Amino acid sequence: MSGRHVLAFLALAGFAFAVQAQEAPQPAPKGPAMQERCAANPRACERLKERHDAFCKDNPQRCEELKAKREEMRQKCKQDPAACDKAREEMRAKAREQFEQRCKEDPKRCDDMKKRFVESRGKRHGDRPAPAPAAPASAPPQN
Repeated sequence: MSGRHVLAFLALAGFAFAVQAQEAPQPAPKGPAMQERCAANPRACERLKERHDAFCKDNPQRCEELKAKREEMRQKCKQDPAACDKAREEMRAKAREQFEQRCKEDPKRCDDMKKRFVESRGKRHGDRPAPAPAAPASAPPQN
């Protein structure tokens, strides 16, 4: 895996660990990027919506709490985008640290997750080839 793939994997896996604890699945897509992804893969978005609906049915109070928290964050981000970006980067860094710690504790599980990530990426992106690996910093530029 290239450095970019590893970083993307770390970010996604770390986020998954953080969310997996007890957060609800996100509701149907609202932003243009998600709408575009859902247009390309409506089945995946439908599954996401079903999970969200099931969670909210089973945990209505928690679902409302999360909805209020999300709305509060949206308002804060509108008022101060720089602070929001900083907080988002801090969360990603924390998730990355947690992921790396878990990989040190259980390398086999980490390898399994990496394998699943690569497989699911293939399913999401079809037959599109993975980007070329990044050249090491010490490598001379290619012409």
